[in-house]
Amino acid sequence: MTPYRSLRFGRGEIPSGLLGEHTLKAGTHGELRVIEGHLVFVGRAGRRLMSAGDVQRIAPQEPHHLEDADDASIELVFLRET
Repeated sequence: MTPYRSLRFGRGEIPSGLLGEHTLKAGTHGELRVIEGHLVFVGRAGRRLMSAGDVQRIAPQEPHHLEDADDASIELVFLRET
């Protein structure tokens, strides 16, 4: 897979769209990296408490959202299948 875009959000900057359930389009994979703080990732496998240094892979079309992310800084990396 090839990364093609990354986004960073600091504490208090995480968009509300990431807090509501959403999916990645077909063919797009994601990696959520927690840079600082804590948050909860909610996906098909359930809830996962994440801390600085943790990485969560996100499959295409997998419903997911974030919770309790007010004190977290994150990076999202989007990847294409090659």
